[in-house]
Amino acid sequence: MHTSLFQVSPKLIALFVLLFLSPRSHAQLTFEYAQVGGQPILLDFYPPTNGANNAPLIIWIHGGGWQNNTRAITGHSLRLRSEGFAVASIDYRLTSQAGQWGSESVSWPAQAHDIKAAVRWLRANADTLGVNPCAFISWGTSAGGHLSAILGTSNGDPFLEGTLGNHLDTSSNVQLAVDYFGPTDLLNMNPDVTDPPGSIVDHDAIDSGESLLLGSETTGISVGEIRDHIDDPNNPWVSLNALAVSASPALLAEHAPSNVPFFIAHGDSDPVVPFNQSNRLLGALQATSIPSQLLPVIGAGHNLPTWVTDDHLLPWLEQQLALLPSCQCPADLNNNGRLNFFDVSIYITAYSNQNPIADFTGDGQFNFLDVSAFLSAFGAGCP
Repeated sequence: MHTSLFQVSPKLIALFVLLFLSPRSHAQLTFEYAQVGGQPILLDFYPPTNGANNAPLIIWIHGGGWQNNTRAITGHSLRLRSEGFAVASIDYRLTSQAGQWGSESVSWPAQAHDIKAAVRWLRANADTLGVNPCAFISWGTSAGGHLSAILGTSNGDPFLEGTLGNHLDTSSNVQLAVDYFGPTDLLNMNPDVTDPPGSIVDHDAIDSGESLLLGSETTGISVGEIRDHIDDPNNPWVSLNALAVSASPALLAEHAPSNVPFFIAHGDSDPVVPFNQSNRLLGALQATSIPSQLLPVIGAGHNLPTWVTDDHLLPWLEQQLALLPSCQCPADLNNNGRLNFFDVSIYITAYSNQNPIADFTGDGQFNFLDVSAFLSAFGAGCP
Protein backbone atom coordinates (compact mmCIF):
# COMPACT_ATOMS: atom_id res chain seq x y z
CA MET A 1 0.00 0.00 0.00
CA HIS A 2 1.41 3.38 -1.00
CA THR A 3 0.93 6.58 1.00
CA SER A 4 1.34 10.03 -0.49
CA LEU A 5 4.04 12.38 0.74
CA PHE A 6 1.44 14.80 2.06
CA GLN A 7 -0.11 12.10 4.17
CA VAL A 8 3.27 11.05 5.51
CA SER A 9 4.51 14.39 6.75
CA PRO A 10 2.52 17.59 6.11
CA LYS A 11 4.38 19.22 9.00
CA LEU A 12 7.81 18.65 7.46
CA ILE A 13 6.63 19.83 4.06
CA ALA A 14 5.16 23.03 5.50
CA LEU A 15 8.34 23.76 7.46
CA PHE A 16 10.44 23.14 4.35
CA VAL A 17 8.29 25.57 2.37
CA LEU A 18 8.42 28.17 5.13
CA LEU A 19 12.21 28.12 5.29
CA PHE A 20 12.37 29.07 1.61
CA LEU A 21 9.65 31.69 1.59
CA SER A 22 10.50 35.33 1.06
CA PRO A 23 10.41 37.29 4.34
CA ARG A 24 7.56 39.29 2.81
CA SER A 25 5.52 36.31 1.66
CA HIS A 26 1.83 36.44 2.52
CA ALA A 27 1.30 32.68 2.20
CA GLN A 28 -0.84 30.70 4.62
CA LEU A 29 0.76 27.51 5.90
CA THR A 30 -0.67 24.57 7.82
CA PHE A 31 1.23 22.79 10.59
CA GLU A 32 0.66 19.86 12.89
CA TYR A 33 1.23 21.13 16.41
CA ALA A 34 0.54 17.89 18.28
CA GLN A 35 -1.04 14.46 17.99
CA VAL A 36 -4.03 13.25 19.97
CA GLY A 37 -4.78 9.54 19.91
CA GLY A 38 -2.40 9.16 17.00
CA GLN A 39 -4.22 11.81 14.94
CA PRO A 40 -2.68 15.16 13.94
CA ILE A 41 -4.17 18.35 15.32
CA LEU A 42 -3.51 21.37 13.14
CA LEU A 43 -3.10 25.12 12.98
CA ASP A 44 -2.95 27.59 10.10
CA PHE A 45 -0.29 30.30 10.18
CA TYR A 46 -0.72 33.64 8.39
CA PRO A 47 2.31 36.00 8.27
CA PRO A 48 1.69 39.74 8.44
CA THR A 49 0.90 41.15 5.02
CA ASN A 50 3.26 44.09 5.50
CA GLY A 51 6.29 41.78 5.79
CA ALA A 52 7.02 42.68 9.42
CA ASN A 53 9.51 40.45 11.23
CA ASN A 54 9.47 39.64 14.95
CA ALA A 55 5.73 40.25 14.71
CA PRO A 56 3.28 40.04 17.59
CA LEU A 57 1.24 36.87 17.18
CA ILE A 58 -2.54 36.59 17.45
CA ILE A 59 -3.61 33.08 18.42
CA TRP A 60 -7.13 32.86 17.02
CA ILE A 61 -9.53 30.34 18.60
CA HIS A 62 -12.78 29.71 16.76
CA GLY A 63 -16.19 29.52 18.38
CA GLY A 64 -19.01 27.04 17.88
CA GLY A 65 -20.16 26.03 21.35
CA TRP A 66 -17.11 23.75 21.73
CA GLN A 67 -19.05 21.44 19.37
CA ASN A 68 -18.47 22.59 15.78
CA ASN A 69 -16.55 24.83 13.35
CA THR A 70 -12.87 24.68 12.46
CA ARG A 71 -9.73 26.81 12.34
CA ALA A 72 -10.95 28.07 8.93
CA ILE A 73 -13.35 30.32 10.89
CA THR A 74 -10.87 33.17 11.38
CA GLY A 75 -13.33 35.91 12.34
CA HIS A 76 -11.93 39.40 12.78
CA SER A 77 -8.34 38.29 13.26
CA LEU A 78 -7.06 38.50 9.68
CA ARG A 79 -7.97 42.20 9.57
CA LEU A 80 -4.88 42.92 11.67
CA ARG A 81 -2.32 41.27 9.36
CA SER A 82 -1.90 44.57 7.51
CA GLU A 83 -1.07 46.22 10.85
CA GLY A 84 1.97 43.97 11.36
CA PHE A 85 0.35 41.10 13.27
CA ALA A 86 0.86 37.44 12.44
CA VAL A 87 -2.11 35.12 13.02
CA ALA A 88 -2.26 31.44 13.97
CA SER A 89 -5.74 29.90 13.80
CA ILE A 90 -5.90 26.65 15.74
CA ASP A 91 -8.06 23.56 15.85
CA TYR A 92 -8.91 21.87 19.15
CA ARG A 93 -10.94 18.83 20.19
CA LEU A 94 -14.71 19.30 19.91
CA THR A 95 -17.27 17.63 22.15
CA SER A 96 -18.97 16.25 19.03
CA GLN A 97 -15.84 14.27 18.06
CA ALA A 98 -16.00 11.36 20.50
CA GLY A 99 -14.06 8.46 18.98
CA GLN A 100 -12.24 10.60 16.42
CA TRP A 101 -9.21 10.88 18.71
CA GLY A 102 -8.98 7.21 19.63
CA SER A 103 -9.72 6.69 23.29
CA GLU A 104 -8.82 10.28 24.20
CA SER A 105 -11.43 12.45 25.90
CA VAL A 106 -13.24 15.27 24.11
CA SER A 107 -14.52 16.92 27.29
CA TRP A 108 -12.81 19.36 29.63
CA PRO A 109 -9.87 19.84 30.14
CA ALA A 110 -9.07 18.42 26.67
CA GLN A 111 -9.64 21.81 25.02
CA ALA A 112 -7.28 23.56 27.43
CA HIS A 113 -4.60 20.93 26.84
CA ASP A 114 -4.93 21.42 23.07
CA ILE A 115 -4.71 25.19 22.99
CA LYS A 116 -1.77 25.26 25.41
CA ALA A 117 0.06 22.71 23.25
CA ALA A 118 -0.52 25.01 20.28
CA VAL A 119 0.96 27.96 22.16
CA ARG A 120 4.01 25.90 23.12
CA TRP A 121 4.54 24.79 19.50
CA LEU A 122 4.22 28.35 18.22
CA ARG A 123 6.71 29.68 20.77
CA ALA A 124 9.18 26.86 20.10
CA ASN A 125 9.02 27.72 16.38
CA ALA A 126 8.97 31.49 16.80
CA ASP A 127 12.32 31.95 15.04
CA THR A 128 11.22 30.10 11.92
CA LEU A 129 7.83 31.81 11.86
CA GLY A 130 9.29 35.28 12.43
CA VAL A 131 7.11 36.08 15.46
CA ASN A 132 7.90 37.65 18.81
CA PRO A 133 7.74 34.92 21.49
CA CYS A 134 7.06 37.54 24.16
CA ALA A 135 4.08 39.11 22.37
CA PHE A 136 1.51 36.31 22.15
CA ILE A 137 -2.13 37.44 22.10
CA SER A 138 -5.03 35.01 22.49
CA TRP A 139 -8.33 35.98 20.88
CA GLY A 140 -11.60 34.29 20.07
CA THR A 141 -15.36 34.65 19.85
CA SER A 142 -18.02 32.86 21.92
CA ALA A 143 -16.56 29.44 22.88
CA GLY A 144 -13.29 30.68 21.37
CA GLY A 145 -13.54 33.78 23.56
CA HIS A 146 -13.96 31.46 26.54
CA LEU A 147 -10.81 29.52 25.58
CA SER A 148 -8.90 32.75 24.99
CA ALA A 149 -9.94 33.87 28.47
CA ILE A 150 -8.79 30.51 29.86
CA LEU A 151 -5.33 31.18 28.40
CA GLY A 152 -5.32 34.66 29.91
CA THR A 153 -6.20 33.45 33.42
CA SER A 154 -4.28 30.16 33.67
CA ASN A 155 -0.63 30.81 32.87
CA GLY A 156 1.28 28.09 34.71
CA ASP A 157 -1.82 26.13 35.83
CA PRO A 158 -0.64 22.48 35.98
CA PHE A 159 -4.14 20.96 35.68
CA LEU A 160 -4.83 22.80 32.43
CA GLU A 161 -1.31 22.51 30.97
CA GLY A 162 -1.49 18.92 29.72
CA THR A 163 1.35 16.93 28.17
CA LEU A 164 0.63 17.15 24.45
CA GLY A 165 3.29 17.79 21.84
CA ASN A 166 7.06 17.83 21.79
CA HIS A 167 7.76 21.13 23.56
CA LEU A 168 6.84 20.55 27.19
CA ASP A 169 9.81 22.64 28.32
CA THR A 170 8.46 25.66 26.42
CA SER A 171 6.12 28.18 28.04
CA SER A 172 2.41 28.17 27.11
CA ASN A 173 1.94 31.67 28.51
CA VAL A 174 0.21 34.42 26.59
CA GLN A 175 0.90 38.09 27.26
CA LEU A 176 -2.49 39.59 26.31
CA ALA A 177 -5.99 38.15 25.97
CA VAL A 178 -9.03 39.21 23.95
CA ASP A 179 -12.49 37.82 24.67
CA TYR A 180 -15.38 38.57 22.32
CA PHE A 181 -18.64 37.52 24.06
CA GLY A 182 -17.31 34.30 25.60
CA PRO A 183 -18.80 32.38 28.57
CA THR A 184 -16.81 33.00 31.75
CA ASP A 185 -18.72 31.22 34.56
CA LEU A 186 -20.26 28.01 33.24
CA LEU A 187 -22.56 27.28 36.17
CA ASN A 188 -24.16 30.71 36.01
CA MET A 189 -25.09 31.01 32.36
CA ASN A 190 -28.83 30.50 32.92
CA PRO A 191 -28.95 32.65 36.09
CA ASP A 192 -27.30 35.50 34.14
CA VAL A 193 -30.02 35.58 31.45
CA THR A 194 -32.05 38.79 31.48
CA ASP A 195 -35.26 39.68 29.63
CA PRO A 196 -34.67 41.39 27.28
CA PRO A 197 -32.90 39.94 25.36
CA GLY A 198 -33.84 36.54 26.80
CA SER A 199 -32.05 33.40 25.68
CA ILE A 200 -32.39 31.02 22.76
CA VAL A 201 -30.37 28.41 24.70
CA ASP A 202 -31.18 26.42 27.83
CA HIS A 203 -27.68 26.29 29.28
CA ASP A 204 -28.80 23.98 32.09
CA ALA A 205 -29.94 21.25 29.70
CA ILE A 206 -28.14 17.92 29.55
CA ASP A 207 -27.18 18.55 25.90
CA SER A 208 -26.15 22.21 26.20
CA GLY A 209 -22.68 23.22 25.10
CA GLU A 210 -21.66 23.82 28.71
CA SER A 211 -23.00 20.47 29.93
CA LEU A 212 -21.28 18.58 27.12
CA LEU A 213 -18.03 20.42 27.78
CA LEU A 214 -18.15 19.24 31.40
CA GLY A 215 -18.73 15.65 30.30
CA SER A 216 -22.53 15.18 30.45
CA GLU A 217 -22.42 12.64 27.63
CA THR A 218 -20.39 10.39 29.94
CA THR A 219 -21.73 11.33 33.38
CA GLY A 220 -25.36 11.98 32.47
CA ILE A 221 -25.18 15.08 34.69
CA SER A 222 -26.05 18.57 33.42
CA VAL A 223 -24.68 21.98 34.37
CA GLY A 224 -27.96 22.75 36.12
CA GLU A 225 -27.63 19.66 38.32
CA ILE A 226 -24.03 20.54 39.18
CA ARG A 227 -25.11 24.02 40.28
CA ASP A 228 -27.95 22.55 42.36
CA HIS A 229 -25.32 20.52 44.26
CA ILE A 230 -22.73 23.26 44.56
CA ASP A 231 -22.49 22.84 48.33
CA ASP A 232 -22.78 19.04 48.38
CA PRO A 233 -19.63 17.64 50.05
CA ASN A 234 -19.98 14.28 48.33
CA ASN A 235 -18.76 13.01 44.99
CA PRO A 236 -19.38 13.29 42.12
CA TRP A 237 -20.47 16.81 43.02
CA VAL A 238 -17.21 17.94 44.59
CA SER A 239 -15.24 16.78 41.54
CA LEU A 240 -17.73 18.22 39.05
CA ASN A 241 -17.82 21.58 40.81
CA ALA A 242 -14.03 21.71 40.78
CA LEU A 243 -14.09 20.85 37.08
CA ALA A 244 -16.57 23.66 36.41
CA VAL A 245 -14.37 26.13 38.28
CA SER A 246 -11.34 25.09 36.22
CA ALA A 247 -13.36 25.80 33.06
CA SER A 248 -14.60 29.23 34.24
CA PRO A 249 -12.19 32.11 33.55
CA ALA A 250 -14.05 34.50 35.86
CA LEU A 251 -13.47 32.09 38.75
CA LEU A 252 -9.88 31.32 37.78
CA ALA A 253 -9.16 35.05 37.62
CA GLU A 254 -10.24 35.60 41.22
CA HIS A 255 -7.14 33.87 42.54
CA ALA A 256 -4.73 33.89 39.60
CA PRO A 257 -1.52 35.88 40.04
CA SER A 258 -0.82 35.13 36.38
CA ASN A 259 -3.78 37.10 34.93
CA VAL A 260 -2.82 39.11 31.86
CA PRO A 261 -4.35 42.35 30.49
CA PHE A 262 -7.74 41.76 28.85
CA PHE A 263 -9.88 43.41 26.21
CA ILE A 264 -13.48 42.18 26.43
CA ALA A 265 -16.28 43.12 24.02
CA HIS A 266 -19.88 41.94 24.21
CA GLY A 267 -23.22 42.91 22.68
CA ASP A 268 -25.76 43.91 25.31
CA SER A 269 -28.51 42.12 23.31
CA ASP A 270 -26.71 38.77 23.05
CA PRO A 271 -29.34 35.97 23.25
CA VAL A 272 -26.73 33.17 23.44
CA VAL A 273 -24.11 34.24 25.99
CA PRO A 274 -25.57 36.59 28.64
CA PHE A 275 -23.86 39.97 28.80
CA ASN A 276 -23.30 39.60 32.55
CA GLN A 277 -20.81 36.83 31.83
CA SER A 278 -18.42 39.53 30.63
CA ASN A 279 -19.18 41.65 33.69
CA ARG A 280 -18.16 38.69 35.85
CA LEU A 281 -14.79 38.39 34.15
CA LEU A 282 -14.16 42.13 34.26
CA GLY A 283 -14.94 42.28 37.98
CA ALA A 284 -12.63 39.39 38.79
CA LEU A 285 -9.77 40.92 36.80
CA GLN A 286 -10.23 44.36 38.32
CA ALA A 287 -10.23 42.83 41.81
CA THR A 288 -6.69 41.60 41.11
CA SER A 289 -5.65 45.01 39.69
CA ILE A 290 -5.16 43.60 36.19
CA PRO A 291 -5.53 46.19 33.39
CA SER A 292 -8.75 45.24 31.66
CA GLN A 293 -11.44 46.84 29.56
CA LEU A 294 -15.03 45.85 28.73
CA LEU A 295 -16.67 47.42 25.70
CA PRO A 296 -20.47 47.02 25.76
CA VAL A 297 -21.77 47.14 22.19
CA ILE A 298 -25.26 48.56 22.38
CA GLY A 299 -27.83 46.61 20.38
CA ALA A 300 -25.40 43.92 19.20
CA GLY A 301 -26.34 40.26 19.52
CA HIS A 302 -24.10 37.20 19.33
CA ASN A 303 -21.73 38.90 16.92
CA LEU A 304 -19.87 42.18 16.73
CA PRO A 305 -19.39 44.76 13.96
CA THR A 306 -15.91 45.22 12.50
CA TRP A 307 -15.58 48.74 13.93
CA VAL A 308 -15.12 47.18 17.37
CA THR A 309 -11.86 45.66 16.14
CA ASP A 310 -10.75 48.61 14.01
CA ASP A 311 -11.63 51.46 16.36
CA HIS A 312 -11.22 49.90 19.80
CA LEU A 313 -9.26 46.66 19.87
CA LEU A 314 -6.42 47.74 17.58
CA PRO A 315 -5.57 50.90 19.59
CA TRP A 316 -5.76 48.86 22.80
CA LEU A 317 -3.38 46.23 21.41
CA GLU A 318 -0.90 48.86 20.27
CA GLN A 319 -0.99 50.50 23.70
CA GLN A 320 -0.58 47.25 25.60
CA LEU A 321 2.17 45.91 23.35
CA ALA A 322 4.18 49.05 24.04
CA LEU A 323 3.92 48.29 27.77
CA LEU A 324 5.02 44.65 27.61
CA PRO A 325 8.39 43.87 29.21
CA SER A 326 11.25 43.48 26.77
CA CYS A 327 12.31 40.02 25.73
CA GLN A 328 15.91 41.17 26.11
CA CYS A 329 18.18 38.79 27.97
CA PRO A 330 21.98 38.93 28.36
CA ALA A 331 22.82 36.38 25.66
CA ASP A 332 20.37 37.89 23.13
CA LEU A 333 23.09 39.80 21.30
CA ASN A 334 20.98 40.69 18.25
CA ASN A 335 18.10 41.93 20.46
CA ASN A 336 15.35 39.92 18.80
CA GLY A 337 13.99 38.24 21.91
CA ARG A 338 15.25 34.78 21.00
CA LEU A 339 18.44 32.78 21.44
CA ASN A 340 19.85 30.83 18.52
CA PHE A 341 22.97 30.22 16.42
CA PHE A 342 23.17 33.89 15.40
CA ASP A 343 23.76 34.99 18.99
CA VAL A 344 26.56 32.43 19.34
CA SER A 345 28.10 33.63 16.08
CA ILE A 346 27.94 37.26 17.22
CA TYR A 347 29.56 36.34 20.53
CA ILE A 348 32.42 34.42 18.88
CA THR A 349 33.15 37.36 16.58
CA ALA A 350 32.94 39.86 19.44
CA TYR A 351 35.22 37.74 21.63
CA SER A 352 37.77 37.35 18.83
CA ASN A 353 37.82 41.13 18.36
CA GLN A 354 37.77 41.84 22.11
CA ASN A 355 34.57 43.79 21.67
CA PRO A 356 33.23 45.01 25.05
CA ILE A 357 29.94 43.12 24.52
CA ALA A 358 31.93 39.88 24.96
CA ASP A 359 33.13 40.89 28.44
CA PHE A 360 30.36 39.01 30.24
CA THR A 361 32.03 39.24 33.65
CA GLY A 362 32.51 43.00 33.36
CA ASP A 363 36.11 42.89 34.58
CA GLY A 364 37.72 44.33 31.44
CA GLN A 365 39.36 40.99 30.65
CA PHE A 366 38.61 38.46 27.89
CA ASN A 367 39.07 34.88 29.05
CA PHE A 368 37.35 31.59 29.70
CA LEU A 369 35.25 33.12 32.47
CA ASP A 370 33.50 35.35 29.89
CA VAL A 371 32.81 32.38 27.64
CA SER A 372 31.45 30.43 30.59
CA ALA A 373 29.23 33.35 31.63
CA PHE A 374 27.88 33.71 28.08
CA LEU A 375 27.12 30.00 27.83
CA SER A 376 25.36 30.09 31.19
CA ALA A 377 23.21 33.03 30.07
CA PHE A 378 22.49 31.30 26.78
CA GLY A 379 21.42 28.16 28.59
CA ALA A 380 19.11 30.14 30.89
CA GLY A 381 17.10 31.38 27.91
CA CYS A 382 14.93 34.48 27.69
CA PRO A 383 12.04 35.46 29.99
